[in-house]
Amino acid sequence: MEAQLEEVVPFLSHERADVRLTAVDALLSYSTSEAAKSIIQRSSTLSALANLIKDAEKTCTAALTILVNITSEVPETRSVLASTNAVPYAVSVTCASTSTKSESGLAAKLLVNLTLAPEGCNAVQESTHRLAERFVSSDNLAPTLAFVFLNLSQLPVVRQEALLRTSGEVVLKRLLPALLHANRDVRFGIAGVIRNCCVEQERHAWLVSTKCDIIPPILTALIDGRMELDDDDLSGMPKSAVDAHRDISKKYESDEQIRAMLIEIIHFLSSTEESRATMENIQVYPVLRELEKIDDSEEVQQKIHDAVYILMQETS
Repeated sequence: MEAQLEEVVPFLSHERADVRLTAVDALLSYSTSEAAKSIIQRSSTLSALANLIKDAEKTCTAALTILVNITSEVPETRSVLASTNAVPYAVSVTCASTSTKSESGLAAKLLVNLTLAPEGCNAVQESTHRLAERFVSSDNLAPTLAFVFLNLSQLPVVRQEALLRTSGEVVLKRLLPALLHANRDVRFGIAGVIRNCCVEQERHAWLVSTKCDIIPPILTALIDGRMELDDDDLSGMPKSAVDAHRDISKKYESDEQIRAMLIEIIHFLSSTEESRATMENIQVYPVLRELEKIDDSEEVQQKIHDAVYILMQETS
């Protein structure tokens, strides 16, 4: 079988579209075999498959399926593919309105796998604005793209040069409304992105300022209609959080892991006096105080205690 598959590979780059389709379909048929995997993970084969991402729908879909599978199973292929046309072509297919649901979905999954490698993150970072635009406009792709951004946010240079770049539109700010998204994976991914960005301590004051404004959606996610917040508590609180509190049916973020991350973010941001002062002015403490009364998660309650301890340190 291996010898036969070896003969197929050159035809992936054939000038005729029908020949390329036949070749990639043949490779896909055996792609789960060990013989095929050993051939697919070669740099020359990966490069040829990457070029097929720009091909016609059936050829593109077959190539993406092979690449998603191999990058899931063989981590070493991620850095190799990052140096090919895989990233720009996958970004184009993900973002193109003409792409089919299958094409865009597979292309986004490939980007998730590639951004598990630093080389992939570096290759994708120039496309963060395009991907953010697609993220906010496509509910179908949002869960997958949330994990692309989560992977990107783990690399310091990408956080600084892409997600937190202050010139022009701030990518992170575009992602913030997703903390209230109906899909749990979307909320989890974006909460993770924000938490990772909080590693940059010198950006804390900017993160809580109106230039980025990450606190209002966090408070809105944590607000619950059962909270006993008086007029003094609500004075200065972001409008979105006040409106959420007035809805007696509003419940706090339902996922315990996400609630814990949101409170960790507040904890991290409390590390500087300037950011603590800002959070004091927008009434972060009353929300944590009331959440502690009604949240039955021991982990979340401990994180609230830890965050409040730092948050309530006196400012000069």
